[in-house]
Amino acid sequence: MERPPSPGQRLELGVTPTEPVRYRHVRLRCGAVVLSEADNWYVPGRLTPAMNALLDTTDTPFGRVVQDLHFHRRTLSSTLLWSPLPEGWETNPSAARGGTAQLRVPSEVLEHRAVLTLPDGTPFSEVVETYTGNVFFFFVAEHLKLTGATGHAVFTGNSGPPGKGRQGRAGGRHCRSSIHSDTRSSIFGHSTPGNLRTYLSMEHTRAALSRLTPRVGDILVDNRREPMLEFEADTSPGVHDTVIAPCDPARYAKLGCAKGHASCTDNLHRALGVLDLAVAACPASFNLWIEHPGIADRRPGVA
Repeated sequence: MERPPSPGQRLELGVTPTEPVRYRHVRLRCGAVVLSEADNWYVPGRLTPAMNALLDTTDTPFGRVVQDLHFHRRTLSSTLLWSPLPEGWETNPSAARGGTAQLRVPSEVLEHRAVLTLPDGTPFSEVVETYTGNVFFFFVAEHLKLTGATGHAVFTGNSGPPGKGRQGRAGGRHCRSSIHSDTRSSIFGHSTPGNLRTYLSMEHTRAALSRLTPRVGDILVDNRREPMLEFEADTSPGVHDTVIAPCDPARYAKLGCAKGHASCTDNLHRALGVLDLAVAACPASFNLWIEHPGIADRRPGVA
């Protein structure tokens, strides 16, 4: 399949109307489920012969092929094609309540457009990434199956002793996903309406396990030291962090980010606000598929 670049794309790539521009189309899948599609127009004259040969004869990812160029990525646009919540819901949570209709996710939900440039600023590729509605393919249940780039981890929720809890199935989410955002997961248990007092606790789990990283067969406990999740299986390399604090506005301010930068902490408070729920502080997060720099799987010291 060939799709010639538009005049606007040729302008963004800095090529003449007759200069060759090649096209590549790829799909990112989780099993049989397509999560995103990418259209890539690139200038072969700005790549090496070896790179062009790989792109012509193999399915090697484009970024891997051109990595030796030490390229930069510049975002042209990021367009939200669909939102399950009305505009302004984060400042007016009541506007998001009251609907009872089944949520229907369209086939396309997000589009990114970006240009890849050489270190001197010369553009050589334009990519349009379209994320499908399958990125929302999950079900609410007490059995969580979280799928990562190199495997998956399965946890079973327990309302009593290990092996006694009810179990259901939740769909896998691909590549660094979790319950609230990115890889960071804060899980709450049943509590009184409007106030959540029981939650998955990293500090209590580390004390219960005498390890920094959970393993298959471990029980993750809540802040009352009661079982909450059982670690049933893990086909990933098993790198999961319990030490790094969830990101928050203060962290991004210290990093020099613009005010209003999204964070795990804000996402949690906003999501709970839609449900008329609130917590005083965001609990420590369970960071799936994240390795804390400089910390191996050591036993924590006990004074």
